[in-house]
Amino acid sequence: MWEILRIGVPAGMQSAMYALSNTLIMSSVLRVNNTLCPGGSAVIDGNSAALSIGNLISTCNGALALSYVSFTSQHAGAKQYERLRRFIGCAYLCCVTFSAVAATSILLARRPLLSLYVSEEMAFETAELRMSITVGCYFLCACMESGAQILRGLGKSTTSALITFALTCVGRVVWIYTVFEHFGTLRSVFISYPISWGLAALGQFIALTIVYRKQSGMPLIPLRKKTA
Repeated sequence: MWEILRIGVPAGMQSAMYALSNTLIMSSVLRVNNTLCPGGSAVIDGNSAALSIGNLISTCNGALALSYVSFTSQHAGAKQYERLRRFIGCAYLCCVTFSAVAATSILLARRPLLSLYVSEEMAFETAELRMSITVGCYFLCACMESGAQILRGLGKSTTSALITFALTCVGRVVWIYTVFEHFGTLRSVFISYPISWGLAALGQFIALTIVYRKQSGMPLIPLRKKTA
C-alpha cells in the first residue's frame, strides 16, 4: 500500500498542479480580452479554440509517455540497464517525432480546424498567435512528459513531481506576475508555455541522468573512447 501511495500520490499532484497554473493564465487572457474587446469574448474564444486543438497533441503525447512507465520499470527491475538506456533514447525519439509530425499537420490545417470553433477575425488572430507559439513547441512538452514518466518508472515519482511543480507551475506564476505584468500582451502570456516546458524538460533529463547513473553505475550517455 505504501508503494502504491508513494508512486501514485505525487503523480496525481503533478496533474493537479497544471490546473492551478493554467487558471492564472486564463485570468491573464481574460484581462487582455477585457482590454481589447470590452463586452465581447473574441480573445477568450480564440484562446479556447487553440487550446482545444492543441490538446489533440498533448493528450496523445501524454498517452505515449504513460507507456514508458511499464517499459522503464520492467528493464530496471530486471537490471537490464543497457537495454533501458537504449529504450530511453528510443522513447525521446518517438515523442519528438510524433510531436513534430502532429504539429506540422495541425499548423497546415489550422484555418479549417479553427473555423469549426470561431468566426470572428480577432478570435482567429488570437488562436493563430497561440498556435504559432505553442503548437510548434509541443516537442518540448513531450520531452518533459517523457522524462517525468521514465523517472516514475525508476521509482522517483516525487522527484518528477517536484521538478514539474518548480519549473512549470511556479515558473508560470512568476512569469505572469513579472513579464506579463510588464508587457500585458497575449504574446507575453503564451510564450510562458514553451519556456516552462523547456526548463522542465531539461530538469527532468538532468534528474534522469543522475538517477540512472546511481542505479546502474553507468552514464546514461556513454562517452566514446579515443582510438589511436
